[in-house]
Amino acid sequence: MDAIQTSKRIKTALPTSRATVPLLAAGFLVVIGVAASWRQGDDAIRLALEVANNQAKLQALSEIERDVRESESNARGYIITGNQAFADLQDQANQELQATFKRASQLLQDSPSQAASIKTLNNAITSKQALIQSSIDLRKQGNIAAAKEIVNWPSVEAMRRLQTILDHLQAQSNNQLEANKRKLDRASLWARCLELVAGAGLLGLLISSGLMYQRQSKTIQAAARLIGESESLFRSLFEQASMGRSLRSMQGECQVNQAYITMLGYSQVELTSMDAKALIVPEDLDQWECAQADLLAKKSITARLSLRYKHKYGSHLWIEESLQLLRNRDGEPIQWISTILDISKQK
Repeated sequence: MDAIQTSKRIKTALPTSRATVPLLAAGFLVVIGVAASWRQGDDAIRLALEVANNQAKLQALSEIERDVRESESNARGYIITGNQAFADLQDQANQELQATFKRASQLLQDSPSQAASIKTLNNAITSKQALIQSSIDLRKQGNIAAAKEIVNWPSVEAMRRLQTILDHLQAQSNNQLEANKRKLDRASLWARCLELVAGAGLLGLLISSGLMYQRQSKTIQAAARLIGESESLFRSLFEQASMGRSLRSMQGECQVNQAYITMLGYSQVELTSMDAKALIVPEDLDQWECAQADLLAKKSITARLSLRYKHKYGSHLWIEESLQLLRNRDGEPIQWISTILDISKQK
């Protein structure tokens, strides 16, 4: 009888297979959660770096456009005045343009679709700068009329071709930027969900497992800080751009930079509360509305317009406008992007 009781006490003291199931389940959750969260953390860092790279692409492309326009503006100044200082400034702008293009081409190499456009962009820049240089040479020879003819027609057409290429590359970079932001958001969400799953398993395991998850949380926070810095960089580029820029959602919400405000004379509050049509001279409104309709119908990816805008104090400005329509991944329009340049002096 004593032997039987002793046997029962031994069996009671031994862990049963049923009792080990919750422990095994907790361990399984921890292992799966740690592995998946680690992977998501690495993905978040990679995506954050891609976002920063796309921001750098947009900055470089914007600087190319700025340098080309500065080069052209200095050439026009030299042709009109004959002042050598303008020619010297044109040489300086051309050198800056070469350095900016080199940096942009290095950034564009990581995207096959954009890398294929580098040669086309280089040819367009070379063609544009060759026309500018030929107009300067003609002015030095005293042939002012021929120099003016080049900058007023072939050079303008070359700029339009170059602008189309830049707009296309900027649209691609914007699309890549939005796609990477969405992926980063999903990676962060998945990481948080996996942390909850693994956290449930940690209740049955050692505290040391929690320390591993603390490291992953820091990884996600670092990625979030990096994307925050990228957003700040984009905002800085938008606000400090030398050309007027506006972002207008399909619901009418509007943002404008300081150059836009300075150019048109209205306050930021006035511009963000006005309908875009109210800024355009009525006789030029049909041209602008047709361009919008073409973009909405996907007949073009960007529109180049020359039209008159109303200044707050009654005057009219001749404006060269680049109009783009940003779409989401489903192809639905979400935002109008407008870049304006005052060309009243040229007109």
